[in-house]
This record gives sequence, C-alpha cells and structure tokens, in this order.
Amino acid sequence: KGIETLLDNGDLCEICDDGTSVDTDPIVYCDGCPVKVHQSCYRISVVPAGDDPWYCRWCQYKKDIQHTELSKSLPEKVMCIFCLKSGGPMLPTSYGNQWAHSSCCISLAEVFISQKPQQQESNEKVGSEYNEQIVVEGFSKSISKRSHLKCLVCGRVGGACIQCVFGVCAQSAHPFCAKGTTEWKPYFDVATRLDYLCPKHANKTTTSELKEKSADQPEKQKKTKNSDSQTKPRKKAKVSSSDEDNKNSDDEE
Repeated sequence: KGIETLLDNGDLCEICDDGTSVDTDPIVYCDGCPVKVHQSCYRISVVPAGDDPWYCRWCQYKKDIQHTELSKSLPEKVMCIFCLKSGGPMLPTSYGNQWAHSSCCISLAEVFISQKPQQQESNEKVGSEYNEQIVVEGFSKSISKRSHLKCLVCGRVGGACIQCVFGVCAQSAHPFCAKGTTEWKPYFDVATRLDYLCPKHANKTTTSELKEKSADQPEKQKKTKNSDSQTKPRKKAKVSSSDEDNKNSDDEE
C-alpha cells in the first residue's frame, strides 16, 4: 500500500506495463483493490502523504455513494464498455454509470479524455482530492464504428476492437485483450495513442517497414472483416467473384 520509490521493483503499472517508480512519478497502489498505476499514467493530481489512503476512481466512486440510493444497484465489479472486461484501472465516462479501462482509452483514436472541474471541497470525501476530475468522451462514436469487429484473443464480438497497425491488416482485438497477451506487440504510432501489431506481424516488422506500410493506408480503408491471410490493398472497391476476375482486375489497374 502507499508509494513505492524504488527503481523497477517488479510491480508494473497496469497502464504502461513499466515498473520504474521514482519520486517524481511513483507507482501508487489502491487501498481498495489490487490496482497499481503511475501517477502520470492515471492522472493523479496529488500523491497521498504518509499513511493516507488512495483509491482508484472506481473504488472512490463506490465509497462516495455507499450511503446513497445508488449503492443499492451498484454491481460488485464494473465492466469496461470497450473490451467488456472487468478489473484494472478504470475511468468514468461522460454518460451515466459507464466506465472504461485507461488502457483501452489510449488505443482508440476516437476516444479522448476531458477535464472536469472539482465538484466538492477537498475535505468532503476522503481521497477524492487526489485524482484529477476527468471523464472519457467519444466512446459512442468508437463503439458505433468498431462494435462489429471480432476480438481474436477472447473471441467476442462487441465493444470496440482495434486493428493491427501493419498496412491494411484487418486482424482485430480489444485493446485490453491485446495488452494481456504477449502475442500482440505494442507500438506507439503517435505520442498519445498505443497501437498494436497482430501475432502475424509482431516479429516480422521493423519500425521503418511499419511506417512505410502504414503511411498511405488510413484506418477507414482497412477491411473490417477478420481474415487469416493478409489483405492486399486495392484501388477499386468492387471485389470480383472469382480468382481469375481478381487477377484480371489487378492487371488492368
């Protein structure tokens, strides 16, 4: 519990998967559940001093409503709207009592996090002053765009899957599922978003090759159906009904 200030102590931040913990950005442990996160990764404004407790946002929410009518309908575990899984560091969304994994939010291009002003005095609820007041936005657009994709890790359809960042590869997985396996390789395409390479391309691609393959392939042009084979880019949207027609079409192009 509390703050660990040793370097690489073996406990990994559940958002960035790094174990480095220093005074300027310590790994902080929730006093209500097993969640452990970097101060910067989870946007913790102030790290509690001494033996003061710190709670992740879900545990803090449960404490805040424990004596209200809302507590009667509160589930024991909250499910992420993007990966349909529970557990891990969660963030509240801007709509009702829906929550999302921090690790899912940083992998979905349509999703962003908005700052919200502090609504209560800092001494009104224990621990609530430590976390920045933020909510997840853009989740409806992301789910609408991606809910038909099948996660190749858990096998479920729904939520919001990402697709392999290599070229026009259409292999897909929930961000939380991809993060939880060694077969999908993380790749930072831009500074603020974490992409992934599918098992097929994880160990066959250098950074320069990946950038070359992906440069002219916007995400909206990727095929949205999962395929066991790599999809070749085509100039025409129409797909022929036979292999011979496909070949002729390629020759004409």
